[in-house]
Amino acid sequence: MKNSSIIARFGIYSALGIGAFFGLIYFLGFGDISELRLFNLIIVAFFTNRLIRKKISTSNGLNYLENLGAAFLSNLICVLLCLVGFSLFVSLVDFNYFENIDKNSIWSQADTLNELILVLFLEGMSSAAIISFSLMQYWKNDSREHKKLYKTLT
Repeated sequence: MKNSSIIARFGIYSALGIGAFFGLIYFLGFGDISELRLFNLIIVAFFTNRLIRKKISTSNGLNYLENLGAAFLSNLICVLLCLVGFSLFVSLVDFNYFENIDKNSIWSQADTLNELILVLFLEGMSSAAIISFSLMQYWKNDSREHKKLYKTLT
């Protein structure tokens, strides 16, 4: 039970961080700048890294598949919560959001809210998979014996 609560907690933290970031750029008037949307990767990577570090420290070692699954599940929770928040935003706050979408982005192909949510789900899960796998590769390499030996010699 404790393992699933850690995973859910970091998924919620990531979703709250992304929601706060997008709320901030929307209310500051920068919502139409699509390049700012890339900063949500930093938020997801930050909380995914913290989750992996927490799981490594509590389990006294690196269990690669367990930690990769935890990171991926945490990011799935984040993506689902962000999609719920986005659909609430479009339906309650900004009804004309589809007209403001940058026509050069992948989102411009979506004509309905359901299509846009599907695109966002696929984009979010592919980003989550890349971030989870990349951070697990980093932590796998960081925990190797030759690095520990090198750190003790210097």
